[in-house]
Amino acid sequence: MKHSKSGIKLTMKNKIFTIIYLILITNNLYCQNFGGKVEYSVNFEDDEKFNKGEFADFFKQAKDNSKYLNFILEFNKKEMNFYSEKVDLDGVNTSFSVAFSGSSGLYYKKSNDTKVLHLIDDPLLGKIILTDTTEIKWAFLNEIKIIQNFKCYKASTTIKFNNGVGDFQREVIAWYCPEIPYPYGPKGYSLPGLILELQDKNVVFGAKKITFYSEEKIINEPKGKIISLKEYNDKLTKHFEDEKENEK
Repeated sequence: MKHSKSGIKLTMKNKIFTIIYLILITNNLYCQNFGGKVEYSVNFEDDEKFNKGEFADFFKQAKDNSKYLNFILEFNKKEMNFYSEKVDLDGVNTSFSVAFSGSSGLYYKKSNDTKVLHLIDDPLLGKIILTDTTEIKWAFLNEIKIIQNFKCYKASTTIKFNNGVGDFQREVIAWYCPEIPYPYGPKGYSLPGLILELQDKNVVFGAKKITFYSEEKIINEPKGKIISLKEYNDKLTKHFEDEKENEK
């Protein structure tokens, strides 16, 4: 009997070691590859501010045409880019979909830096790069979701911002995958694992395809005139104030 109990204990230990080994091997495999690409769909949840009023028709068009959008996150061990692919379909206008997604232009981030560079073509200032160094404090929640066969964990935060008109805040919910240990996500959001789903207020980005590269993916940092997010908001505020003065 003693021999039998010892055998059972040994078997249980072997199982535990095997599970730990498999987890380590899986993580190690993703660490050893050269990065990859995530393709995201985008969906809009109802927003009372846009469902009625002067923006209602534009918002409806944005929702209807969002199915044509394809957002791309490309990454390697050191850096990432996030952008929307250009859509070229007869009779389809996705400009409102991109605008309401709040994700026009290109986002760039290094893995070891909190700073996000956002390259945009602004109607007032032309092509510029916004820098945002805001450190986000995430609340890590004990919830799990399976996305593209990967186990993801939930995190949430509240973003406070000024858009040149006033102070606002919005909730952001992310589902990240520690099994894929790259600190990247849509719009440069960062967590200890690749973000496979992100809800930024009423806009939801969801991973629909994940590809891992077998060769190093070259990612270029955007070049151009750089201004801080605060400087940009100050310029917007001044622009709106000047418009009000001219209307008097």
